Amino acid sequence: MPPSAVVASVREDELAIMLTGLDEGAEQVAETVAGHLIEVAGLPLGVEGEEFELSARVGASLLPGDA
Repeated sequence: MPPSAVVASVREDELAIMLTGLDEGAEQVAETVAGHLIEVAGLPLGVEGEEFELSARVGASLLPGDA
Protein backbone atom coordinates (compact mmCIF):
# COMPACT_ATOMS: atom_id res chain seq x y z
CA MET A 1 0.00 0.00 0.00
CA PRO A 2 1.46 3.39 -0.89
CA PRO A 3 2.38 5.46 2.21
CA SER A 4 -0.01 8.23 1.14
CA ALA A 5 -3.02 5.86 1.05
CA VAL A 6 -6.00 6.67 3.25
CA VAL A 7 -8.05 3.68 4.44
CA ALA A 8 -11.52 4.09 5.91
CA SER A 9 -14.14 1.68 7.17
CA VAL A 10 -17.35 2.37 5.26
CA ARG A 11 -19.48 -0.44 6.67
CA GLU A 12 -18.74 -3.47 8.80
CA ASP A 13 -17.58 -5.40 5.73
CA GLU A 14 -16.47 -2.58 3.41
CA LEU A 15 -13.33 -0.51 3.19
CA ALA A 16 -12.57 2.51 1.05
CA ILE A 17 -8.99 3.24 0.04
CA MET A 18 -8.03 6.61 -1.38
CA LEU A 19 -4.75 6.84 -3.24
CA THR A 20 -3.57 10.42 -3.50
CA GLY A 21 -0.85 12.18 -5.44
CA LEU A 22 -1.07 9.91 -8.48
CA ASP A 23 -0.46 11.44 -11.88
CA GLU A 24 0.79 9.45 -14.84
CA GLY A 25 0.35 5.73 -14.32
CA ALA A 26 -2.51 6.17 -11.85
CA GLU A 27 -4.53 3.43 -13.52
CA GLN A 28 -1.62 0.98 -13.25
CA VAL A 29 -1.08 1.84 -9.58
CA ALA A 30 -4.78 1.31 -8.86
CA GLU A 31 -4.73 -2.05 -10.67
CA THR A 32 -1.61 -3.13 -8.77
CA VAL A 33 -3.07 -2.19 -5.39
CA ALA A 34 -6.40 -3.89 -6.20
CA GLY A 35 -4.63 -7.06 -7.34
CA HIS A 36 -2.52 -7.13 -4.19
CA LEU A 37 -5.58 -6.69 -1.97
CA ILE A 38 -7.39 -9.58 -3.68
CA GLU A 39 -4.29 -11.74 -3.39
CA VAL A 40 -3.86 -11.02 0.32
CA ALA A 41 -7.57 -11.51 1.05
CA GLY A 42 -7.34 -14.94 -0.58
CA LEU A 43 -4.69 -16.18 1.84
CA PRO A 44 -5.90 -18.58 4.54
CA LEU A 45 -6.57 -16.92 7.88
CA GLY A 46 -5.88 -18.88 11.04
CA VAL A 47 -7.83 -18.04 14.19
CA GLU A 48 -7.58 -20.15 17.35
CA GLY A 49 -6.59 -23.26 15.43
CA GLU A 50 -9.31 -22.84 12.79
CA GLU A 51 -8.56 -21.87 9.20
CA PHE A 52 -10.83 -19.55 7.27
CA GLU A 53 -10.94 -18.52 3.63
CA LEU A 54 -11.94 -14.98 2.75
CA SER A 55 -12.88 -13.43 -0.55
CA ALA A 56 -12.85 -9.88 -1.82
CA ARG A 57 -14.28 -7.79 -4.61
CA VAL A 58 -12.69 -4.55 -5.70
CA GLY A 59 -14.17 -1.60 -7.53
CA ALA A 60 -12.07 1.37 -8.61
CA SER A 61 -12.71 4.93 -9.68
CA LEU A 62 -10.19 7.38 -11.02
CA LEU A 63 -11.06 11.02 -10.48
CA PRO A 64 -11.91 13.34 -12.08
CA GLY A 65 -12.45 11.08 -15.13
CA ASP A 66 -14.93 8.72 -13.45
CA ALA A 67 -16.81 11.43 -11.55
